[in-house]
Amino acid sequence: MKYETLMKFDKHLITEEYVIDEKEYRAEFSISSLGFCTGMAGFSEYGLSIALYRKESKVPIGYLGIRFPMLQRSDVTNEEQMLMPCSIHWSEHPVPTFTPFAEREIERVVTEFVRSETAFGRLGFLLNKINVSVGTQDSQGRGREFPRGPVNGVSSISSMKE
Repeated sequence: MKYETLMKFDKHLITEEYVIDEKEYRAEFSISSLGFCTGMAGFSEYGLSIALYRKESKVPIGYLGIRFPMLQRSDVTNEEQMLMPCSIHWSEHPVPTFTPFAEREIERVVTEFVRSETAFGRLGFLLNKINVSVGTQDSQGRGREFPRGPVNGVSSISSMKE
C-alpha cells in the first residue's frame, strides 16, 4: 500500500493498485470517522470507504464500504483489528496503517467487486456500490460472534438497469 501525507498530522491519502484478471485498478481509501461517542467509548476505527478506478481513469467505477469488527483500542491482540495499534506504528509510521488481516480482506472485497461488476455488466446492469462486513461480528457489529454465526459477505448492493 502507498501512504502519503496530505496535511501534516491531520489527513492522509492511502492508495493501492490492484491487478485483477489482467486489468489494472487504483483504489483510494478513506477511513471513516468514529464520531464523538464511539471514540470516547474507546473503540478503534472500523469503517472504510474505497473509491475504485480503472488505472488511468479519473471517474470511479464504483464505491465499496467495508465494516470491520468494532473493537476496543486496547484489544491490540485481536487479529481482526482494521488498523495497527497506535503504540506499534506511530513511532515509525505517522499514518494509520492497515493490519495484515485488513489488507487481505480489502484485496478480497475489491477483487470480488470487480468480478461482480463485470458479471452484472454482461447482464446489462450497472453495479456501482457494495457494503460488506468482514470478520466475526455480533448484531451491532461488535467484534464477537453473533449468536446465529458470524456475519460475512455483502450487506447491500446498489445496482441500476442501464
